[in-house]
Amino acid sequence: MIRTGRGIQTSGFSFSRVTAMFHRTAIRLIRTWAFVVLLVTGVAWSRPLAAQVQLPAKPANERRNDQPTDNDAKDNDAKSKAKFIAALDDIEAQIVEQERYGEYGTAELKQYVQELEREYFANQDALERLDESETAGGNRRRKDLTARRQHLALLLWQLKRTGSQIGQPGFDSRKLTTQTHKLLGEHRSVMRDANLMKRFQAITRRLSLLSRQRITNSQLHYNFYFVHPSRPASDRNAPPIPAPAAGDGRFPNGPIQTLREPVSNLIGLRWRDGRLNWDETHWEIPFAGFDLETVQRQIHSELKKRGVEVPEEDRIVAQRNRRLFDTPRAILLFQDLQHIAANGKPPSRSYSTSGTSARSRFTVGDIEASIDISPQKREFTLREDSGPSRTLLIRSENDQRLRVSLIGEHILLLDQYADGSVRWVSIGDEVISEKASSLAKLYADHPDRVESELFARLRHCGVQTPLQRFDRPLVSRLLDQIKGVDRPTQQRFDQLVTQIDSGNFSDRQKAYRELSDNVETYSTLLLGTSDEDGRSAEATARLAELRKQSGERFLELDRLIESTGWLNDPRYLIELGGRVRGDRSGLIGQRLELITGQSFGKDWQQWQRWFAGRR
Repeated sequence: MIRTGRGIQTSGFSFSRVTAMFHRTAIRLIRTWAFVVLLVTGVAWSRPLAAQVQLPAKPANERRNDQPTDNDAKDNDAKSKAKFIAALDDIEAQIVEQERYGEYGTAELKQYVQELEREYFANQDALERLDESETAGGNRRRKDLTARRQHLALLLWQLKRTGSQIGQPGFDSRKLTTQTHKLLGEHRSVMRDANLMKRFQAITRRLSLLSRQRITNSQLHYNFYFVHPSRPASDRNAPPIPAPAAGDGRFPNGPIQTLREPVSNLIGLRWRDGRLNWDETHWEIPFAGFDLETVQRQIHSELKKRGVEVPEEDRIVAQRNRRLFDTPRAILLFQDLQHIAANGKPPSRSYSTSGTSARSRFTVGDIEASIDISPQKREFTLREDSGPSRTLLIRSENDQRLRVSLIGEHILLLDQYADGSVRWVSIGDEVISEKASSLAKLYADHPDRVESELFARLRHCGVQTPLQRFDRPLVSRLLDQIKGVDRPTQQRFDQLVTQIDSGNFSDRQKAYRELSDNVETYSTLLLGTSDEDGRSAEATARLAELRKQSGERFLELDRLIESTGWLNDPRYLIELGGRVRGDRSGLIGQRLELITGQSFGKDWQQWQRWFAGRR
């Protein structure tokens, strides 16, 4: 600090200078507030003056063009609505045309489909009218009708494939869906109309269904399933449609029961030398002697006669078809199972092949299934994740070892070993554990248990079990063995064998046809013929073919009857005698008298009392 004559000073500033600075700032603030006050006062005074001034309104014809009247807005809305309705009409017409032909695409295909469906229903009615006749003619009629039913199911499937290739090529559901939503964006005023919006939503739903159908049809190139049509509800003259075959009411139902028919096509258990065998030839039965390539040629040929041109296959379609035609029968039947299990839902699936082996699996909803086939091994697994939550397993190795299991709350396990011996375990309300040298022996020793527990549980899941002791073919064959060959049958057979070697072609044909139509009657005699009997080459070949037919039908039955000993089993024969009627009952009574020394004729209650006392 420095003292001078002017007072006290600090370095750079003086007290008088600071005072002057505050003075100038105060003056500026006063001026600013004065200006603001004057501005507010002026605005307040100007409002009453403006309110007193009335400006003349512009005439209506001098309004701006971009400010429409209410009438103009109504006219525009009406025009927009009319355009929207016209566009919807056009889209709906295309949808109706496509829906009219359904999955088949054109009027010609639809007409052909309707013809096949009418035949299918007539065939179904004829099957239902057949009685349980045991005549050979009745059996052939049933077999022919069933084969034709399966053939029709194949033809209808192929027509769907063909329709997906040629049906309405200009129709694009995805493009129409985009066009429909764009239409709504261009005419937003119609959103205020509730009825129009309901119609719009209905059209979009129908387009969505058609789009899903298009996707499904595109998969038909490499997905197989039998098409079994449903009878139209409008067919009032049709007999009532029977309910699907029900399972055994003693056992629980679950998702597996909805798949009994496709499972029965896949799993056919048969007798072979007293063993249980997963029969590969069973896979041929659902196809009725046709392969998919032949079915496609049949459809294309018929469509050509009807004036329908099927387009040439491009490279991709040809590859898919070849892959499909080369698919093993078991895998095709597994695809049919997958189709029914999916019920319109997209499954998770896989399929692979390697040489003579093939493997496939799928998962959809609460069902998981797999199949693995090769020359050495076959395995099928089906699991349900709801209801009883069971797992069905069938595994065969080298046609020697076999495992059958059904695991859930109840446990069923059947093991058949390479030497033919078996072990059967059933754990539920009661425990069963049995062993035997063969399944035929186990069956002969415990027939009621095997039928009511083992076979019944497997049938409940769709597995086709082998012939049982009182099934018609087996009973007929056993009765034929009891009866033997009577003299008239022997004489007629000798005449036909001579005639089949005749020098007259017509006589040879008649003899062959009669022998073929009555293989069951002459089977024992046919099996006694030989290629070394000195006949002509033609007669020898024809008799060899007849022996083959007889062997395919009766050889395993003869072996089963021999393995079980039923021909000399009083318990079996007494129970059988109470089930048959007429001469057949008397024939069994004679057989019982021969093997027991007792003579009760056809008094089956007396036979039962005798047998009970014997035990």
